Amino acid sequence: MAASDAFYNNLLPKIEKVIGQFGTTFTINYAASYDSTTMTTVPAGSRTVNGIVSDDTLSAGAIVTSSLIPQNATNLSWKNKKVLLLPPSANCKANETITVDGKEYALGKVETVKPADVVLLYILELAR
Repeated sequence: MAASDAFYNNLLPKIEKVIGQFGTTFTINYAASYDSTTMTTVPAGSRTVNGIVSDDTLSAGAIVTSSLIPQNATNLSWKNKKVLLLPPSANCKANETITVDGKEYALGKVETVKPADVVLLYILELAR
């Protein structure tokens, strides 16, 4: 346990509260699997989690039309990114999928924000 773990552990309830308050419910699906330690089969199923979709694709037009960028600028590039932010309680596993806007995404591609060995957030890229 790192010395900073206590700091990050204190953030967990705040993260859960914000995502719970402003988030949307999503369904995580998992396939049937075999548990070799208990020698039992775990049936396929699903569970719900709250998450927040962060979509910055709408920001591109607002910036170009603002006074920050000249209208005659020709060498502009913008990287749009749409991501799903999930709280630590989502406990994402590589063999699971999540349904967002009717599309299914593999959680094996999820990135973990994990300073000092404490999972604070899962980030799943939905579109670039």
